[in-house]
This record gives sequence, C-alpha cells and structure tokens, in this order.
Amino acid sequence: MANSDETKKQDGEVAKAEVFTPPNLLKIRASAPGGKTMDEMVEAGMSVVSGLAKNYADIANADVAEIAGIAAAMRQAPTKADEFRPELMRVGLNLKGQAATMGYPLVTEVAHSLIDFLDDMKKANRRLADDPKPALPAVQFHVEALRLLMAKDVKGKGGPTERALIDGLKSIVAKALPEQAG
Repeated sequence: MANSDETKKQDGEVAKAEVFTPPNLLKIRASAPGGKTMDEMVEAGMSVVSGLAKNYADIANADVAEIAGIAAAMRQAPTKADEFRPELMRVGLNLKGQAATMGYPLVTEVAHSLIDFLDDMKKANRRLADDPKPALPAVQFHVEALRLLMAKDVKGKGGPTERALIDGLKSIVAKALPEQAG
C-alpha cells in the first residue's frame, strides 16, 4: 500500500482521506436495555450530592478543626510554620472544592483566600516564618472566619455581617502580604 501511495504522490494525484467517527460508547451503553437517560443520570448525581450535603456540615467542621490545629501548631513553632504549609493547603483545598457545591459559598471564599494567601507568600519568596507577626495572625483570622461561618451554619451568600467579615479578611490579608516590587 505504501508503494501505491508513493506512486500517486509522484504522479501528482492526491490521496483521499477517509474520515470516520468513532462510536459514542456512553450513548450506546446508556440507551441499551436497562441503561439510563442523561436526565436520569443527572438526577441520580444530584441525589448523591443532596445526600452528601445533609452531612456536609460535619465534614466541613472536621476540616475547620484540622485547619485550626495546624494553625495552632504554626503559632507554637513559628520558625517551623512553613513545614505545616502543605497540610494546611491540602485541607484548605478540600474546603474550597467542596463547600460551595454543598451550599456554603462563603466557606469556599474563605478557604480560597487562605490558599491564595499561602500561594502569594510563596510567590513572593517569603516564608511564613519570615513574617510571623502579620502572617500567622492572617492564617488565624481565616480559621476564626471559618469557625464562625460553620458555627452559624451560614449557607448561601450570607448578609451584611458576613460580607463585613469577608471584607475584613481581605484587608488583613492585604496587610500581611509582603510588599511586591512594582
């Protein structure tokens, strides 16, 4: 076959390309007897999320308690604070990724702020131990904000009090970040 293709190219002829569409196996399986329609699959997924949401406050409170424990360890050993950063990031990412889906968008916002703060410190080549007086209280403020939101079971966007809490958090984070060379 290679020889005939080479011959065609030498003769100036263009070989025709064959276009084929692979089978959509998901569609085939879903439409098979006993398979679910897309609407049924979405409904089943929503049912799973709804069931998880009922117990999510317990999960989130456990994550907040873990973050609080990490922050306490950082305060007790400020020179080693950066050793706790990966674990703090891991738990913060859990909250960030799940809370909004489960009806707690403000918890996601606070967790996102914590992760961004830790990332911004790293991008500025600053360790938490380099600036423990502003950095560790900023971490602790995130802990307190998370505790408050979960203690009050704040779902949705919250109200003016919760907005003031988030704005205060942003202000503290801005003051705690090292100045960037412009």
